[in-house]
Amino acid sequence: MKRILFSTYANTCAQREMCRGLYKLLQQENYQIDFDPDVNVEQANSYDLIIAFNKKGYERVKQLCSDTPVIYSISMLDYPKEYIWDATQYEHVLLVKANSITLSGGYVTPICFPFWQPEQKISGTIRQRSSPVRLLVGMGDNRTLLRTLFLLNTLGDCKIDVITGDPEYYGGYADAHITMHSEDEDADVLIRAADVVIGNKYTALKGILYGKPVVLAGDYGHVGVISQNNVVEYYHNSFFGRQEGIKDEYFPLQVLVKDIDQALKLTEKDLLPARERLLEEGRANDKKILEIISFYTTLKEIDLTHLKLVKNSYIECVRLNDQDTYFVMDRMNRKFLSSICPKEKEVMDLFSSPQDLKTAHRTVKDIDMKEFSSMVNQFVANKMLVYEFS
Repeated sequence: MKRILFSTYANTCAQREMCRGLYKLLQQENYQIDFDPDVNVEQANSYDLIIAFNKKGYERVKQLCSDTPVIYSISMLDYPKEYIWDATQYEHVLLVKANSITLSGGYVTPICFPFWQPEQKISGTIRQRSSPVRLLVGMGDNRTLLRTLFLLNTLGDCKIDVITGDPEYYGGYADAHITMHSEDEDADVLIRAADVVIGNKYTALKGILYGKPVVLAGDYGHVGVISQNNVVEYYHNSFFGRQEGIKDEYFPLQVLVKDIDQALKLTEKDLLPARERLLEEGRANDKKILEIISFYTTLKEIDLTHLKLVKNSYIECVRLNDQDTYFVMDRMNRKFLSSICPKEKEVMDLFSSPQDLKTAHRTVKDIDMKEFSSMVNQFVANKMLVYEFS
């Protein structure tokens, strides 16, 4: 059984949910998952893989396991604050992507929020509405939430729960029928009890999984009620909000009243297709993640001469004033990676299309296999060459 060490440093709600989602997914695949506080230095290097979710967690697990491959999994919510720009420090990045962001290819895989399937089933019957109607609001901490509270204060005939990172602050703007909850509380309990979920990110995702009507709105704008026609589109932008939304985007609050009225009319039969489409798309996302995890947990056992490598499409070699040195630049991250000689550049260019080590070596002269392998290994370490998964 392959062993994976998880960092427990997860400071934000999104980081905790990512950690939980990956843990559940890998547990189902019979990986042994341990957490760094339970591991001492002597045990640490016996792990096949490390997964970390922020810089602090990464630093902790690397102190324990200096020679173990690392997958760094972060959300665009934490970019660029938590992004480790020195790509030699890890093997691969799983980037939960939203809106428009591109990082150097090959060692960065954009993914959607990983999640697990709740046990709760949807029967397709008429939903029993609570009395009074219960709304759950999870928009994070932002100006949009503050504005929305003024609208929620007018809905005195509803029981409203609000999830926030600062209940005390936002509670100062809320009337008695609104209850503030910390992000550290179990949001699943609140979602299951709600008649309508209003929010974004993981709140919206979980609402759909639990068969609730979801109104997608938050700090990147207003979308409206999620349906089978738009659930895949917004899953791929991590339920941030509008595809082209901007931070703290304005929208008229009265549209939320119309959305709530529309959402309350939906039956479980109306909601089932959106949930099924989300689960189907989630399975495709899981497959992509598992392929990467499987590759890196077995990397120590693989004969590297048979692995296909390809030149990172985002690097550029610059030669100044006819010197015998090329400066290798990462155009996307705008970083200097290394300096190489003409012979090394010739070797790197062999991998403009995917090649394994032995096949590429057959095409060169005057470089023995040992020297060739050494060059290639250094290119891989600097992310100038990357593994070809396909």
